[in-house]
Amino acid sequence: QFIHRAPVDTGFIIEGPLGRGLELNPDISGDIYIICAGTGVFPFVDLLNFWLFKSMRAVFKRNREESSALAFEALGMQLRDLDKARIIFFGSFANEDEAYGLDIIKKLAEISARYGLNSFTAITTCYSDEYIKKHEGFFDLEFFRRNANINGTIYYVCGPPRFNLAIPGHLAQLGVPVNNIFMV
Repeated sequence: QFIHRAPVDTGFIIEGPLGRGLELNPDISGDIYIICAGTGVFPFVDLLNFWLFKSMRAVFKRNREESSALAFEALGMQLRDLDKARIIFFGSFANEDEAYGLDIIKKLAEISARYGLNSFTAITTCYSDEYIKKHEGFFDLEFFRRNANINGTIYYVCGPPRFNLAIPGHLAQLGVPVNNIFMV
């Protein structure tokens, strides 16, 4: 039933992509929450990397380095400005080695803060620096009371089964509309 419990020499066929993706509108505005644990970060790595490119483009544009900003379009990236939306990332990981994508998260947090973009903030359970806060313990109701806004546009949740059961309940208790919570 679970890949991690299969014998080492077991073969698998994985077909995809399945589902409807993250369904992000290019003109999205407001706070986009990513709440993940462990390998639950995987569905968001491409989005985080894309957001990093958007952030870099915003810095180039602000510094009037238009040729550098246009280089992103030459790569086929349709990057709109970051003035309408921001990502708030809550990641629970056993340790830094298991925090896949932490390099992207570090750069995003740094660029957003250093250049005043207000496009990304992060709290993790495994790492902190001057741009990323570290949370000790679980993402429980009290954590969300202190760190989340019930007026977010979208709340993406992805993690192990217990995590996926608990987090939407915490958000709903705070008053987040159930239609704004997406299980990935």
